Amino acid sequence: NFSTEDWSVLLTNSSYINAIGTVGHFHIGIYTRILLVLLLDAGARPAPKDMKLWVDLVRYLKRGAKGGALTFFTYMELTIWLVLFHIVRPDRLPWLPFVLFGWGVLPKSAK
Repeated sequence: NFSTEDWSVLLTNSSYINAIGTVGHFHIGIYTRILLVLLLDAGARPAPKDMKLWVDLVRYLKRGAKGGALTFFTYMELTIWLVLFHIVRPDRLPWLPFVLFGWGVLPKSAK
C-alpha cells in the first residue's frame, strides 16, 4: 500500500516476495536516497495531489498487470520512474548525483 497523504512513508515498500535478488542493493539504495532527498529538501517533496495522481496513473497504465499494478516493479519501471522524478520537477536535478551514486551530501562538520 502507498500513502498518498504523507510523503515521509512514500518509499517503505522495497522488499522481495518469494525471491532473492543479487542486485537488490541498487534499487534499495536509490529508494533510500530519494527518501533522504525528500527529508533534506522541503522544496523537493511531492504534494498529496501529486502522489494521488502518480498512483492513479500507475494503476491505469498497469491495469492488466498480473498481481496488481503496484505489487511488482521491474528495473525498467524503476528507471522510468527515476527519470520522471527528476524531469517533471527540475528543481530536483541537483540531487541526481546523490540519488544515483550517493555523491554531494556531506555533514556540516566536513565542509
